[in-house]
Amino acid sequence: MSIDTIAVNGLVATEPQTNFTRDGKPITSFRLASNQRRFDQKEGRWVDGDTNWFTVTAFRQLATHAQQSLFKGHHVLVQGRLRVKQWQNEERSGTTVEIVADNMGHDLAWGISALTKPERQPPASLRREDASGEAAAAEDVAESTAGAPADSAPRGGLEDQGGNWGDASAQPEGWNEPGMQSEPAAATLGG
Repeated sequence: MSIDTIAVNGLVATEPQTNFTRDGKPITSFRLASNQRRFDQKEGRWVDGDTNWFTVTAFRQLATHAQQSLFKGHHVLVQGRLRVKQWQNEERSGTTVEIVADNMGHDLAWGISALTKPERQPPASLRREDASGEAAAAEDVAESTAGAPADSAPRGGLEDQGGNWGDASAQPEGWNEPGMQSEPAAATLGG
């Protein structure tokens, strides 16, 4: 069986719904409406083409993030594996086109989005419960991992690396804003 990869932009047409497998893993799905707009030269305006309908399904962490981030009416980009299924019941038959999502997010052509990284939980082997039944505080976990090799540090954004870009003194040399590298102070053009 061949695996077809597809990338689609469209509108979230139904509120994302999350269900769970028997072993507690989340599965989130929603309907996605994708139509192509084109400029009609004769009429001098944009016109809508046919609408394609997809069922988008996400698993595990992507499912959780989709449930918390996407709502009916949001413009999104979805990339994943295409599955086309024929179905039939006593009254009707049809075709279901599903995208098993590998990646998805807001379509920034339609608005502004902000990424919020979820708080990391220590591995279950490092968690302990206090008398009230709540997980141990983060500093207790930090104590248990003290002296770990430097290459075992978390990888990711500046927050993970201890960077505080709100303080100009904490910015790396040669940077003037978060994410914007400045020009060298004195550039020499060779000749």
